[in-house]
Amino acid sequence: EASVALSRAVAVFEESGREADAAEARLDAAAAFAAVGELEAALLELELADRLVRSGVGGPRLRADLALASGDLALLLNDFEDAERHYGRAESLYSEVTDERGRAAAAQGAVYLLIARQRYKEAVSRLKSVLRAGAPGSDLRAAAGLHLILGYAHHQNGDAEAARRSLLESAESYRSIEDAVGEALALATLGDVEAATEFLSSAEAHYEEGLALLGGRAAPEAGWRLHAGLAAVHEKRSDLDMAARELLAAVGLIEQVASSAVLPSLRSSYLADKWEVYAQLARVEQRAGRLAQAFEASERMRARQLAEVLARGRIRADGDGLGLFARAQDLDRHMSYLAALQSPVGSSDPALRDSRPGSSAALHSGLAISGATRTQIVAQLRESAPELADLITPPVLAWHEVARLLEPDAALLEYLVGDSTTLAFVVSSDTIRAVDLGVSRRSVRALVDFARSAIRPNGTATDRELWRIPLRRLHEHLIAPIEALGLLDGKRRLLVVPHGELHYLPFQALVGAGSQARFLVERYEVTYAPSASVWSLLSDAAGHAGGGRVLALAPSHDELPATRQEVQGIGRAFGADASVLLGRQASEAELYKRSPGHDILHLATRGVVNRTNPLFSYVELSSDSASDGRLEVHEVFGLELDASLVVLSACETALGSGLQGDVPAGDDWVGLVRAFLFAGASSVLATLWRVEDRSTAELMSHFYDAIRSGRSPSEALTMAQRALLRDPAHRPPFFWAGFTLSGKS
Repeated sequence: EASVALSRAVAVFEESGREADAAEARLDAAAAFAAVGELEAALLELELADRLVRSGVGGPRLRADLALASGDLALLLNDFEDAERHYGRAESLYSEVTDERGRAAAAQGAVYLLIARQRYKEAVSRLKSVLRAGAPGSDLRAAAGLHLILGYAHHQNGDAEAARRSLLESAESYRSIEDAVGEALALATLGDVEAATEFLSSAEAHYEEGLALLGGRAAPEAGWRLHAGLAAVHEKRSDLDMAARELLAAVGLIEQVASSAVLPSLRSSYLADKWEVYAQLARVEQRAGRLAQAFEASERMRARQLAEVLARGRIRADGDGLGLFARAQDLDRHMSYLAALQSPVGSSDPALRDSRPGSSAALHSGLAISGATRTQIVAQLRESAPELADLITPPVLAWHEVARLLEPDAALLEYLVGDSTTLAFVVSSDTIRAVDLGVSRRSVRALVDFARSAIRPNGTATDRELWRIPLRRLHEHLIAPIEALGLLDGKRRLLVVPHGELHYLPFQALVGAGSQARFLVERYEVTYAPSASVWSLLSDAAGHAGGGRVLALAPSHDELPATRQEVQGIGRAFGADASVLLGRQASEAELYKRSPGHDILHLATRGVVNRTNPLFSYVELSSDSASDGRLEVHEVFGLELDASLVVLSACETALGSGLQGDVPAGDDWVGLVRAFLFAGASSVLATLWRVEDRSTAELMSHFYDAIRSGRSPSEALTMAQRALLRDPAHRPPFFWAGFTLSGKS
């Protein structure tokens, strides 16, 4: 209701020429939309306000308000770098106009960032200084907010008594101004404190009081936290049915907000810190012995990230159903392109890589229209051609539907990394088992980070062997418990569905102990998939690469001399079926022109990961008058491939947008692998780190010899990696383990 009223006020202000008032009303509307979980509407209002400010409307105070609102929305979307920039600017501008209330609000946002980065002691210190300075003044709402986050910081810092005092003061302040949502958030955090100290009855009372306060209010952020907290209490009491019910309510509220976002990248940003609720649901269902429901929870989590992956590529329009399907795919590509044109929230810096001409408001309008049209098309497809609708929004498959696609010698290992433990679902052709691996996300993150840093060649031979320690420990945690139960007896192929940091772990390089003291690739073929449901769609694609035509490009053969050897070797192996392009011939324009009709697409070049905006990660080709030579992710979405195999023989091409440091905090799958699967490839061979030029050429030579002899891509990669292992100079994992095959095995 507030947002509707504000929209009317905007119209009145704009008609009367009061543009500064209109901009302020839009900022208020953005906050109102964000509070009820309407992400796209909030972002649009913010962009329209930004447009007014950039045109010269208002002064420093309005610019400060815009920066503060931009920081708040960036924080909600887990874009910490953007939020930090906006809060810093807001605090500076509020100081310039001596607005202590605004400065306190900006400082509060900056403290939220410290908490999000788990710097709790620093957050407590900063908050205490703000409160001592009396920055909130007589503003009870600002004081309530400061005490709320101070209580949360105390809780995370292990000081339960201080947390209780701050949170009770916050709840009382919110109650005095009749802010039910704020009071509910304070009660949710107070419940978390009581639950952590095992006062379960008190925690339950706080959660239930908070839910009663919300009633029918649209307050999803408070609601899902209260339901998840109540579920944790029920789980501790072993009331697993009630815990599952509360978690399903929490997931429903989370997905309600996520579904308000047209853009997959926006949905992923919002969901980035909420996967623990899905993991908790899977854990509860597993403890209750409901393995089918536990597996469904794991897949449901992945479906929220990967729903827009079109696993079978673009289908030509031949009838009503196929015509609708093609239109939906075209809209997805168009939306990805519009997303790439957008500037960051509230930004008008022309030096930014993704600042381009055009109106942000118009872009958002185009996205909204495209999203609404796509929704209508999918609804029509559900009636006329449901099997095609499933390709646009892949269903969450039951485990037995996945099992029927597995050969008797294969097993699917789907990992779900939670804060307290990690689950592994093991699916074979006739059974499913869930194994509690007993390793927390913190331990997984530390070991994966250690493994990746130790794999890099540096220093003495002894230093190079450091990789054995973390790779053996990871094998002990992730593989050994499954093998000990006999679940991999008789298996020779593993299909790994990673989660979180495990997306960046080369499972094929894990080292066993005792009688199994070999690399995993020496005992199994290892392939990867983003989810079991998406893999099942890919498995229905055409036969594996082997006898078709090959297009191989090496644009930088002078700087990377082994790439010439690599693609010329492909040319010799495939003869007349190979098209080899070197140097200037290997241009982006030639790729667009020649890629249709080729069964294998091989790019031997450099890869560049754009950690800030993953839609601009790219593989390097030659430039010409028609193109800049950067095949960027958003451009790959527009390709129409017939290739059953794409080989990205470059650096870091398997990495997604979650990679903010060496090891990511999450698993946003907006990257080159996903883009090529979207464009029609059945499987993609890519790399996890900066690979070495000569060893890559040798590995590719072995790989294509096997492909030419009729081996599947999975078999061929396994044979190539084992061949390098037999060479003492190339036995360290750095030279061969970075290559991963995703998609159809």
